[in-house]
Amino acid sequence: MNLYHFLTANTVRTWLLALTLGGLPMMMTACGGDTQTGPDLPPLPEQNDDQTPGNDDSDDDDSANTDVDPLYMVGSATPGGWSLDNKEALQPQSDNEAIYQWQGELGAGEIKFAHYEATDFCGGAWLLASSEAEAVSLDGSGNAYTWTEDCPDETGVSDWKWTVETAGVYEILVNTDEERVYFALEEAEPTTEEPADNGIHLFLVGDATPGGWSLGDATMMDRGTDNADQYTVTLELTSGSFKIAMAESAPELSFDPGHDWIHPNTEGQPLVETAYSIVTAGEGEDYKWQVSEDQAGTYDIAVDLDAETILIDPQ
Repeated sequence: MNLYHFLTANTVRTWLLALTLGGLPMMMTACGGDTQTGPDLPPLPEQNDDQTPGNDDSDDDDSANTDVDPLYMVGSATPGGWSLDNKEALQPQSDNEAIYQWQGELGAGEIKFAHYEATDFCGGAWLLASSEAEAVSLDGSGNAYTWTEDCPDETGVSDWKWTVETAGVYEILVNTDEERVYFALEEAEPTTEEPADNGIHLFLVGDATPGGWSLGDATMMDRGTDNADQYTVTLELTSGSFKIAMAESAPELSFDPGHDWIHPNTEGQPLVETAYSIVTAGEGEDYKWQVSEDQAGTYDIAVDLDAETILIDPQ
């Protein structure tokens, strides 16, 4: 019963009591007697025409309760990083002050929560992961947390953080009754992974190539943009022989022992065969591919270091 109903019900009871004790003469003056009055009654509560008892027309956000201190989060995965000046606030729900919520973008990295207006990392209460580098659970089961006051580690609680592995848009709910944190990945950030750089470049050398046996004029193959182990080149091959040097850069090319080269498995191996061997100079046979006069022309050459194949295709 709200205040309005309480006062209205008590007013009716008071008047009924007055009628029982004093009868009608307390209410009437028609017979010329002295007028008797009942007890003083409180006035009816004033009502706003635009508001009925129990309703609240305030402009407060339906999803946030601003009367309860928010929870904060920091970490390399959050928009503000580890800066306490740029920490992210989670707001308590309007219908359940034990649940804090946040929605926004998280990057790959670490995250932990502070249950106070954090100004340094050694004060107030911190909500921490239950194990080191604990991955956030995305299956709806949530992650349990531990908490400590003041400096973690110094209080016997390890300063463990959660790890966000997939960047994207998240909704986070912290339930302080359950002592669990719920992470929901709403939209993953598109990833464009760069191919792993093996640091190796391939160079064609030999009198069948445009640069001959000059290492300064060796023909460098193009490395794949999607797969760094794949190399391609289109060039004119003349009558003669060639092999392929492996080096991190052109200035490092050398015929000296200790440098790796790609060779056919036999001398004069047919150009249609796809097998090859990597031989360190000075430690194996110096086989070369042979191009006859009849075979001279424009070729597409592709080397796949991962599949260990070479394609030498005439155009």
